Amino acid sequence: MIIGIPKEIKIEEYRVSATPMGVANLTQAGHKVLVQAGAGKGSGFADDEYVETTRPTSHSDPVYVVDGVIHYCVTNIPAIVPQTSTMALTNATLPYALNLANKGFVNAVNADNALAKGVNVYKGRVICLQVAAAVGIPYTPLAELI
Repeated sequence: MIIGIPKEIKIEEYRVSATPMGVANLTQAGHKVLVQAGAGKGSGFADDEYVETTRPTSHSDPVYVVDGVIHYCVTNIPAIVPQTSTMALTNATLPYALNLANKGFVNAVNADNALAKGVNVYKGRVICLQVAAAVGIPYTPLAELI
């Protein structure tokens, strides 16, 4: 049986349909498991926890097999449907842009927690803990700067 593990696309949905241990159990039981890149990110699972054999692929050569596991690791999936993906991105981000334009930065992030979570840098300070850790720069909570 082939089992697919997709990335969640709903806003603020952090569950994943299979943990790395679950995927390992499925493959050991003889199933082929396809895990979309980033599927476990919201639950704190990095792609390499699912399988340590991933490498970037392209649209022209999207899959490869290692140890019986089919890998699909296209780095820019939306590129295959540029107009559709642009419209989808615009539909998803336009409300935030309008909120910022109508209320100003401070009022917009104070009124919209989802927008505030998307801010990485403000007033020259890194206010996203994960970004600060990734680049080795001190973290400053947004609340201290507003």
